[in-house]
Amino acid sequence: MKTDLAQLWQHRNYRTFLLARVISSLGNGMGPTAIAFGVLSLPGATAASLSAVLATQSAFLVITLPFGGVWADRIGRTRVVGGSDMVLGALILVQAALFLTHRAHVPVLIGFAAIFGFLHAIWYPAFPGIAPVVSPPEHLQSANSVVSAASNAATIGGAAVAGAIVAGFGPGWAMAIDALTFIVAGALVWSLRHLSIPQQATESTLSSIRRGWREFRANRWVFVIVVAFSFILLAFQGANGVLGPVLMKEHFDGARSWAVVATIESLGFLAGSLVALRVRPKRPMRVAMLAMLGMPVFVVSMAVPMPVLVIAAAAFICGVGTDCFQVLWITALQKHVPSEALARVSAYDAFGSMLFGPIGTALAGPASLAFGLQPAFFLATGVMTAAIVIALLHPAVWRLSDRM
Repeated sequence: MKTDLAQLWQHRNYRTFLLARVISSLGNGMGPTAIAFGVLSLPGATAASLSAVLATQSAFLVITLPFGGVWADRIGRTRVVGGSDMVLGALILVQAALFLTHRAHVPVLIGFAAIFGFLHAIWYPAFPGIAPVVSPPEHLQSANSVVSAASNAATIGGAAVAGAIVAGFGPGWAMAIDALTFIVAGALVWSLRHLSIPQQATESTLSSIRRGWREFRANRWVFVIVVAFSFILLAFQGANGVLGPVLMKEHFDGARSWAVVATIESLGFLAGSLVALRVRPKRPMRVAMLAMLGMPVFVVSMAVPMPVLVIAAAAFICGVGTDCFQVLWITALQKHVPSEALARVSAYDAFGSMLFGPIGTALAGPASLAFGLQPAFFLATGVMTAAIVIALLHPAVWRLSDRM
């Protein structure tokens, strides 16, 4: 393992990529707390207002994802990641200025959310293709694990101070810091643009999308897990993005309490990436899906609700499982899916996984107002648990081996 890390560190391009992820993750730790409590602090805003903002971003992300995979290949993956990060940072800076000057309104934030969703849609398919071009293939899982661990450590720092900044200075300042990290990180990845050569278009965009769908369907284990995640994220995005902040505002100490939960969850992400750095399971998707059972544990702890520290402990378990899954998943994609198809398959991965997310986010706020927080949390727990178990029972998932 030490040899893996030492050899990775010798690659300058990998170090640049790693630094970019650390910087952007510092801001990412602040982002969710800033936008959630920023929206909830607006005059007349409710849980439904937050649902509308987050659901709009998710919806535009999902709608444009299939195109994102094609553009990632045609423009170049490092160019797409670096360029979209810099544009996103500039727009978040404008959004921060609106909060700082007390000109933010829900309809305006919905408009920003639509643009953010589009930018994320071209970012997601391109990102998995960067690690293979900045690190040796024999150290790919280690490369993914180190990036994940470093990113999570940085997210912990961002999440740890997010509550204090939002409570003490307002959400605008947290958003401004988040924006600057995107701009700097994007510039670093842009410096690697020579590593991904744009592909000349030999077919129409729609033909490329259809071919990507065939490649996606050909990998049955990918298809099954993505379908499962469409239901997992349907439930989790609403529970974590909307119901969790509402619970903290109504029953605990608002942004400070949610920041504690987010920080401990980030510690779990870090622990999960460190676990993934060491384990080499022969059946990676079997282990990965079992690890995802930590997610319903976290959500059900908020349904009771437990004390904040117990909820935070459940969030830690969720973080460990989620990040362990993520490292094993992205490594399996990079190993089993041909490089020339990776961006398109990744686009359908994100598209399918997030397909129902906007629905869950949009319904979470109104459902909590109509039926109460506890029934909404319990329903989310049941949906996630069923989806994980059903995916585990499929032979293509259960039997996938760790081969190159």
